[in-house]
Amino acid sequence: MIKANPGACRELLDPLKLWLADDPLATVIEKKGETTVVTRAQYLIALFETAEQVDGLPSLATDVEQFFQLALKKADGTGARIKVCRDELADPSRKNFFRKIAAMNYLVGILGSDAIDDLVLYLGHDYWRLRQHAHALAVKLTGKDVTDSLLSHFAKSNGQTAAAILTVLTERDDPEALAVARTVLVGNGSSSSHSEVVRAASVQAIMQLGGAKEVKQTFTFMRDARGMLELQACEQALLSLSEKPEHAQQVRQMALSVLPQWKPPVCHSLYWLLARLGGEDSLSALAEAIETADDAEFREIVYALSWSPDERATEVLLRIVKENLNTPRAQIAAREGFRRMVIGSDDVGNLSNKQRLDYADPLLNMVLDKSTVTYLGCIRSGRCAYILQRTMRRGEPETAAKAIIAATTDLSGATEADRKLGTVALIDTIEFIEVTQLRGGVAEALQKSKEARTAYPRWKALSAQAGKNLLKLDKPGTTPLPEFNDLDLEF
Repeated sequence: MIKANPGACRELLDPLKLWLADDPLATVIEKKGETTVVTRAQYLIALFETAEQVDGLPSLATDVEQFFQLALKKADGTGARIKVCRDELADPSRKNFFRKIAAMNYLVGILGSDAIDDLVLYLGHDYWRLRQHAHALAVKLTGKDVTDSLLSHFAKSNGQTAAAILTVLTERDDPEALAVARTVLVGNGSSSSHSEVVRAASVQAIMQLGGAKEVKQTFTFMRDARGMLELQACEQALLSLSEKPEHAQQVRQMALSVLPQWKPPVCHSLYWLLARLGGEDSLSALAEAIETADDAEFREIVYALSWSPDERATEVLLRIVKENLNTPRAQIAAREGFRRMVIGSDDVGNLSNKQRLDYADPLLNMVLDKSTVTYLGCIRSGRCAYILQRTMRRGEPETAAKAIIAATTDLSGATEADRKLGTVALIDTIEFIEVTQLRGGVAEALQKSKEARTAYPRWKALSAQAGKNLLKLDKPGTTPLPEFNDLDLEF
């Protein structure tokens, strides 16, 4: 459904890009009968971005809306219809989702701002469709009566509902929301009666409504934060100012000034802020902090650096790997730094192949990172295959061989020099497999361990596929040996 209608799925781009940034090898797996289809998130992103935007996929909501309207017409008068809608909304646990949405629409259309009390119950609902729809309707309602009703419900609520009410007030630009949020945050200590999710929403509120003048207050709250949800809210709120250079510098300077004093886990948020803001001062501070960090803090810092949109973070990570060669820290930095293969200065997944290979080449010369080797198979490039060729002889031979074959599957548009690199890599791959894995043939393989016997047909198939790719490189555009299929071995 998604692949057939990519233009209707563009709303998935942001979560897909976040997933790809966290795991550049992210894949979607689906079963079609006995067949397992594996699709890389990177492919789906490219598919959605190039597809023409369409309104959406067919939905039951349309039919349910029509049936609900018929039910309303049977009711005697407006009062009776309002009662039908409110009866539909009376039990939030009922799974009549689309009928609830239709009921909300009718009530807002008839009652206007007076429908706010009917929506409040669903602002913090567990089901995302109801929660988002109620939120969208509530934000559009205007008038002081709406504000007063929301404030009244907020005073009696807690948890998700209270947080959702505060978010609605914030998005309506109600000035009262700023005062409420400040009151919540002032009571952040042990005396605060509000849950963590409400305090997190309050941080977002004061930053959205108060702007840069709330930076100091937000840092104060972050210092005393009780949990990860609050810390993440502070990070998001402060980073929301990064579009304006002067505000970004204000946040950067504040983070740098408190970094020496703050302790874990709060300082982890400072690592994240500095890495995401980038800049020479930020990266230098993180590089300096890593010199005295214990193992846990080391991982947190390289994790933050791996997410930085600043291209200079790539060089910082490579330097960290070099300075920690032959230690577990080098492996940790390489594994976290794997994200540099997809995170660019302005987006996720838009790096050029040259940028990716400029990172992978020196990294794999120092540390053998299996994830990086696997990812290189996504890059159709002779240079990529050449890098993998060297890697194959140093370790992870099967992973590297598979990646070389994937990287050279289609080089029809490559330059002559790049094709030559691919040719050299494939010839070396075939020779390597023949010498290290297939020497002696089936007869000798049968005398080895069970693992070696099981591996033999895999290596034979890899050698055959490498040969097939080599033929394609030799005669581009020509279909090589149509009868050349996967080898069927009989033991």
